Amino acid sequence: MNPLQARQRVDAVYTLKHADFASERQWNDYLEEKEEIIFNFTENIDVPATERKLRQYAEEHAAEIAASKGRAAVAEKETEKNQAEQKQQQHQQESEAARMSVDASVPFRTFEDTEEGRAERARVAREAGGADPVYAQRRAAVAAFSGLYEAVTM
Repeated sequence: MNPLQARQRVDAVYTLKHADFASERQWNDYLEEKEEIIFNFTENIDVPATERKLRQYAEEHAAEIAASKGRAAVAEKETEKNQAEQKQQQHQQESEAARMSVDASVPFRTFEDTEEGRAERARVAREAGGADPVYAQRRAAVAAFSGLYEAVTM
């Protein structure tokens, strides 16, 4: 039997967790027994005796195994539920972000295909780009007079 098959088969029976044991020594003994069975299956060492040992453990601890599998099933369902909630929350956040970006955008403005419409579109484009003639005149005046002010104050 290959190591993966052996481990899966033994893990199906040896399902206890560290918290299920009263002491560290009991936990370590449990792990050692589990690994010994896996090793025996993998290396084909006394397979009939190992089969009996695994079967006997499964019969003696059937209630614990069932409870552990029940906990695992509940944990898996909880994980699936959490993943579904996270996915839904992420979808809501993405939808909200998309809605906010559309709401925050500047409304689209249309211009008529006439001489006045084209002139208006050109004026709006100049203002949006900072090329408004009034702004350019004001900027030129400030630049001119600031040079005079610096010359006078020195």
